Amino acid sequence: MRTKPLSLLAAVLFVTVIVSVSACKKRKLPTADEPARPVVSDSARAPGAPDPLAAAPLPKAAGIVVPQDAQPMAADAVTRSEIALVAGKGAEAVTLLEAVTKASPNDGRTWALLGRAYRMAKRNGDAVEAYKRALTLEPNDKASQVGVCLARAERGEAQPAVDACAKALGADKDNIDVKLALGLASMQAGRAEDALPMLESVAKLRPKAPDVLVPLGRTYLYLRKWDEAKAELTRAIAADPKRVLPKELLARALFELGDSAPATKLWREVLDAEPNNESARRGLTLALRKSQSPAAASSSLRTLADKYPADVTLARELAGAQIEAKRWDEAAASIEKLVAKEAAPPALVHNLGIAYAELGQHDRAVAALKGVAAQPDARPETRLLYGVELEAAGNLDDARAVFESLARAAAGTPEAQKANDALQRLKAKSAP
Repeated sequence: MRTKPLSLLAAVLFVTVIVSVSACKKRKLPTADEPARPVVSDSARAPGAPDPLAAAPLPKAAGIVVPQDAQPMAADAVTRSEIALVAGKGAEAVTLLEAVTKASPNDGRTWALLGRAYRMAKRNGDAVEAYKRALTLEPNDKASQVGVCLARAERGEAQPAVDACAKALGADKDNIDVKLALGLASMQAGRAEDALPMLESVAKLRPKAPDVLVPLGRTYLYLRKWDEAKAELTRAIAADPKRVLPKELLARALFELGDSAPATKLWREVLDAEPNNESARRGLTLALRKSQSPAAASSSLRTLADKYPADVTLARELAGAQIEAKRWDEAAASIEKLVAKEAAPPALVHNLGIAYAELGQHDRAVAALKGVAAQPDARPETRLLYGVELEAAGNLDDARAVFESLARAAAGTPEAQKANDALQRLKAKSAP
């Protein structure tokens, strides 16, 4: 008859298990792969008190600094901005961080992060201001000092960038980016001697980086160290054969070293890639005149001038080469075009007078030379040529007046002696 108590006990245990399982379901106990979290009983919390779990802070992502005074929502924005920066999304980071700094304006680290975002978004002016605000709040922050340096250098601010980078280098003496920025800013400020050691030290650590080798080569060019420039620029081209600027600079170094043929080849390559590159055109023009005979240079420059008809400097060099080659008709035609454009300097007008004189067109020579010969600062040789052409055109009285004036004004010069000889010649012509 003891079976009844046992049956009753089993029933009680069954009901207890059912109730426990139901309670567990209501409380959502963690599974084996779900971390446990404390459960606060409603009965243990005073009426109206907040749920401690609802106020728990958000977890910090690894390696991300969350400002101490940031609220949970702001901390999340900072975290997302860091992720955006890592992904190269500067504009997205700017949007997030501008809101954070507006809500929490007294945290220097957030301002520094905003400066970084501005730089990535190519807003270096705003970056400078953000970094300055960060340094107001945290004066010794290295990241902000470096940021001001880089932002100012990228803006091309020259001396302000030099000052900012020198300060940043004092705080972070081994920072390669700061050394590079200081070197570039020093060059922009016209201080190549100061730029050189910075760029040389960076080049030792980045021996195949065109962004380092090109400015170093340019600095050597500025200091007229042609061999050093040639070496660095050759390395830059080897590292990036498609880049145009090192080819243009190397052409200049080669030209200065007397290697006009390879310089000419490089300048032609530059013009093929950048047809409107005036600097390369000037270099090619000089190389052609120096490396070729006057006749060959005339032909080469004629081809180049036809390709660039608006280039006045090229047209002047062409006329000069034609004068040297004694191509008088061609020289006269080239200079006449420049005179019509009011782009012919006195020296070129003098050459036009020579061309007309060689062609026997003395009246035209007189007309061309009259204006420049009458100028107070006219060259003695131009006045002498004007007098000679007046004499050749039969204007003896005018020629005599020019020779007498030149003999007085340029006494002791070869031109004055020639003027006196011309006066004796005219005197003999007028003798009975």
